[in-house]
Amino acid sequence: YREAADGIIGRAITRRSSGAEILDADWQLVRPNGRIRVRPDHVENGPEGPIIRRLRTGKPPKNVNDDLYALYHAAAAQELGNAKVEALFLTTDEVVPVPMSEKVIGNRLQKYDNAIAGIRAGHFPASPDERTCPRCPQYFICPGIPGESSEF
Repeated sequence: YREAADGIIGRAITRRSSGAEILDADWQLVRPNGRIRVRPDHVENGPEGPIIRRLRTGKPPKNVNDDLYALYHAAAAQELGNAKVEALFLTTDEVVPVPMSEKVIGNRLQKYDNAIAGIRAGHFPASPDERTCPRCPQYFICPGIPGESSEF
């Protein structure tokens, strides 16, 4: 495990020191129902223009298709103009482009708009799921625990 972890960290450092200008990114994406803070893992300004990367471990899936990338596209367009969005899988050192059409970006941003509206209205119930819950920031304090219990 140590060797694998050292490899992942080494690849991340190598990518970061590739000579491209590294940009700080802590953006506010203004939406109809609120603001969304977008902080990409890695933003660089290379010879072909800005590149926004999400750093991932593991192997790339068949389809990199996450709503988070719509936020990356929208915030990058707002802050930098035209930018490429990619996923960098550090375990295999593979870069996977994540292109999205304006229609797809709009549809995915609408999900965020609906979620924000629901949260503001107090109507956003938890929907526990075996796959997504362990990666959720509210995993240990979620009110959607089966049986209305507050203990895991």
